Amino acid sequence: MPGLFLEWIRSTAARRTGSAPLVAYFENQSLQGTAARLAELFPVLHRPLLGLPVQQWLWIVPCLVLVGILLLAAARDRFRPRLPPEEFAVGSLLMLLASSDSRWAHHVQLFIPLAVMAILSARVRLLESVPRLGPWLAAGSSVRPGEPGQGDPGAGRLRRVLVGLLVAGLVILLLLGRDIVGPTVNHAVRALSFHTAFDLALAVFLSIRLLGRRPEGGVEAPVTSLSATAATP
Repeated sequence: MPGLFLEWIRSTAARRTGSAPLVAYFENQSLQGTAARLAELFPVLHRPLLGLPVQQWLWIVPCLVLVGILLLAAARDRFRPRLPPEEFAVGSLLMLLASSDSRWAHHVQLFIPLAVMAILSARVRLLESVPRLGPWLAAGSSVRPGEPGQGDPGAGRLRRVLVGLLVAGLVILLLLGRDIVGPTVNHAVRALSFHTAFDLALAVFLSIRLLGRRPEGGVEAPVTSLSATAATP
């Protein structure tokens, strides 16, 4: 097994780093792939800066910022083993954005951040704000204490952001990112890094949510004991 891992490291270093053709390939939707494609268009990005080509700093700096956000959030929560959903989602997006080979198939990791978006949409009753559909969905529902209601201005802002991100994801990931509109448009969308822009927008939004969380005091009860805790008078 150690030999296999060493071979994997050597292959990755030799073939999937820098601005090699595989990294610059339009299918690679990571920040590294985007920087490599930009370096092919603008040779000035190959100039060294602090010992590294400028194009490498284009993806190293944003990734370091995301790592710093995750470390800050983990330290604020006292490095508890149970992660907030936003922290798990930002970690998944970091793996996509920092990868030296992040093609369409690797976007299965988006299930985690999109699941968090779905949970947030349910909490602010996003569908209930849709004209005509909203009153029917709201019939019989009640707002629990502490949950954002329809008149909450913060919930209204969150709804608008969620609608924008979810519509952008639908357009980029499904309508433009597949052969629904033809392979020419499909290739152009990936060559222009639309998927990277969407992943980065999700990472920024979830990072803001993560940093805006109030740190909880003490150590939270494990998941297995929540049912017993809820049943206790």
